[in-house]
Amino acid sequence: MQVKRLSVGVGAMVAIAASLCLFSTSAFADYAPSSNDVVGVGSDTVQAAADFVADGDALGDPGFNTGHPLNRFISIDATANANTRLAYGSPGVGTGSCVPGTGATQGTGNQNANHSDNPCVLNPTVVLRAGLSPILRPNGSGAGFNLLVADTATSGANTGKSINGLVDFARRSSAAGANALFDSVSIGTDPLAMLTTSSGSHDTKGLSIAQLKGIYQC
Repeated sequence: MQVKRLSVGVGAMVAIAASLCLFSTSAFADYAPSSNDVVGVGSDTVQAAADFVADGDALGDPGFNTGHPLNRFISIDATANANTRLAYGSPGVGTGSCVPGTGATQGTGNQNANHSDNPCVLNPTVVLRAGLSPILRPNGSGAGFNLLVADTATSGANTGKSINGLVDFARRSSAAGANALFDSVSIGTDPLAMLTTSSGSHDTKGLSIAQLKGIYQC
């Protein structure tokens, strides 16, 4: 998670950090945030973790917003579905009626013609701050980080501060690299282990680095 410097008060950060041990199966992330709420967007992979911090869980463990604070911690879901599922249009597979799309309009993938091989994926909108017009919902680590960068002054006396007051942090499932404008807060790790062939075993064959890379890049 990457956060704008000086955009979140110390008290709020302490309360948020104290809630990181919570677990949940439900979320209520789509409010109409006020100008003083702390708002974030980004990765669908870790959206549930941020939702737990914000709103608690179905077991009754409280979140930051449970006590109805004046300024809320709001993590906008990457998907329109709280279970991290994409939103689909009514035409199903085989109908041939999915319109072209590159992700910014209704459609699937980078196809440039009507297609019937995949369901029609919608691109839901969201209101990031009360009183503003809806925008396409930022879905993914890159989309969330790009919006955070676009909403942050990069030079001059206001470097690192909000420009339009849209978002205060971005959820990421991977490191974004060094950036002086933002602080990174790690809330968990997910190490990746690989099986290897033991000495004397001939039942498996080892994979090269190039082969592993090819698998994970499809």
